[in-house]
Parts: sequence; C-alpha cells; structure tokens
Amino acid sequence: MAAALPKFTFDQFKERFPNEEACLNHLFKIRYSNIAACPNCGKGFDYVRVVGRRCWQCTQCSHQLYPTAGTIFHKSTTPMETWFHVLYMFCITRNGVAAKEIERSFNVCYRTSLRMAHQFKDLMNSGINEKMTGQIQMDETFIGGSDTNRHLNSKAKGKEKTAVFGMLCNDGTAVSDVVPNTKSKTLLPIIQASVERNSTIITDSSQSYYYVWNNFKKHEVVNHLKCEYVNKNGYTTNGMENYFMHLKRMIKGTHIQVSEKHLSKYCAEHSFRYTHRNSPDKMFDIALNRLMK
Repeated sequence: MAAALPKFTFDQFKERFPNEEACLNHLFKIRYSNIAACPNCGKGFDYVRVVGRRCWQCTQCSHQLYPTAGTIFHKSTTPMETWFHVLYMFCITRNGVAAKEIERSFNVCYRTSLRMAHQFKDLMNSGINEKMTGQIQMDETFIGGSDTNRHLNSKAKGKEKTAVFGMLCNDGTAVSDVVPNTKSKTLLPIIQASVERNSTIITDSSQSYYYVWNNFKKHEVVNHLKCEYVNKNGYTTNGMENYFMHLKRMIKGTHIQVSEKHLSKYCAEHSFRYTHRNSPDKMFDIALNRLMK
C-alpha cells in the first residue's frame, strides 16, 4: 500500500498565519531576507515595523520598504488574511475554486473575488523555464459545449469547441494551453520550443504529429484507432488523457462554463496543481514564492 502524501491542513495553515501581522511578516521575509544592507544608506539591514502601515522602516535613514509593492497585493484593501486563505484554497483543492465561492465565503463583492481568482491563475502560469527532456506524452483535446446543444445562431457563425494542446513529462511536469487548431504546422513549433531534441515523444496516431519523428530522438505512436492504449514497446498516452480528464472535470464541475478568452488561465492553474500533486504540503509555499517574484 502506497504511503499517504504529506498534507498541509487548515490547522497548520492557521498556526502559521493566524493574523494580518503574520502574513505581512512572511512576505517581508520572502522578499528581503537575502538583503545584507539598507539599499538607501548602505548600512546594516535593520528595519522595524511601522505601526498601522504595511511597511518596514530603516532605523538609520528612515527608508521604507513595502513587501506588497509591485505584487498582486499592491494597494489592495482586502485583508492579507483573506488573500492567503484564498491561495490556500487554490492549493488544496482538486477541482478549482469558483469566484462565486470566494464571494460567499469571505463576504467580498464579485468583482473583488473574480480579480483575486484571475490574479492567482495568471501567476500560476510560469510557463516552461527549461525545456522538457525525457519521455514526453502529448495530446490535444477540445473544450466547449456540444454543437447539437447550441442555438441556431451560434451554429451559423461557425463557433466550435476550443482546442487545447498539452504535454506531460515523465518527471511529472505538465503544461497545456489554448491553440488555434491542431494542425502540424501549429503544434510542431510549440513542441520544438518546449522539448529537447534528445527526448522521446509519445503521441497517438494523429497526422498532427507526422513530422515529430524527424525532429526528435524517438517518436513512439499509440494507435487508438485500433483500440491500442499501450504500444508494443510499453509506451502510452494515458497520463495525458488523465490530465485532460481532470481539467474538464474542473471546468464542468466547478466553473460550469469558461470563455475561450480566459481558458488558458484555467489550463495554467490546473497545470500548476497537477505538476505539484505529489507534494501538497509544499504547494502553498511554492505558489507564494512565485507570487512574490
């Protein structure tokens, strides 16, 4: 039986961040713990908290530092406790957090809750800092309502489902984003920009991946048309299928409907949680450190 994953419980969260002061102290530590001297006077880094303001002041020259400046918390009148609690919810959930749920839970207006939700989604979208390498599963899916359920006017305008392309590395890293179509000329440049040439690419038998074999070390194909889900060499795209299953469950179950304009944000949010799914106890700190960059 597999060992249970370490948790970051609500009791642990409240113990670390019981009030506004604890949240601000943590932000200050994240941003300025590596500074040895005051950036203004050059003397030792000796700052004290300014009562009633979100800032610290140098004891030598009175230079002030604001840990929330330049971040998503800048000039926000929403309590830091609320910001931290919402981020905690984003990290422990498996199916996302709706803006209406934030509105109901924290007694904020819908515009505030929606802004908070989108700020977290944007900042969870770090993209790929380094190219993927190893065994990379790739697949595409289409998200949106069935055309049979659409109004005649929508059908006449040619509105179709939105294409999403995803990649899953064998180290657990997952990324996905909206693409205009699933043609080879669209997907190949994305793959080349994101994956090392010495990697093994695993796809289904779609013609979209026809030219992959000529650009990478190895291309393994799983022919779903022949009901093949693990090929003769033991390769599969089931991991990528599982990723898309959870993405669609999040959208349909929690958000009900997502516009094409913002779909990439939801993909980024899901990719962040899926990538760090085996370290739920560290997810909050990983996200918070990313927010402060």
